[in-house]
Amino acid sequence: MTEQDFDNLEKYISGQLGPPEKSAFEQRLELEPDLREQAKVFKDLHHGIKQYGRQDLRKHIFPPARIPFMVRISTVWKVAIPAVIVTLILIYRAFTPSPNEQLFLAYYTPADTIR
Repeated sequence: MTEQDFDNLEKYISGQLGPPEKSAFEQRLELEPDLREQAKVFKDLHHGIKQYGRQDLRKHIFPPARIPFMVRISTVWKVAIPAVIVTLILIYRAFTPSPNEQLFLAYYTPADTIR
């Protein structure tokens, strides 16, 4: 592969070739299996490097120490906290008399018995 082929391949992968150069380069890719194989490898490498760069950039923009607390909570706590809240509400409701029970207790208190 010549340096010109490498430059054309890089421009082709990044979409910077004009229409005439692009069609000429695609014809060369169809005719030359060696160039086609090298283009496939270069495309895979280019994509991998691009992905690595994005991940590296994310690490610099959002370092783990700066992520808010709620994002860093593990999955266990994301399930356990709501479960505890629901359990506490159910316990409160179980020991609080219903409105009907409150009316009964207010108006129908046991009478004093004669001894």
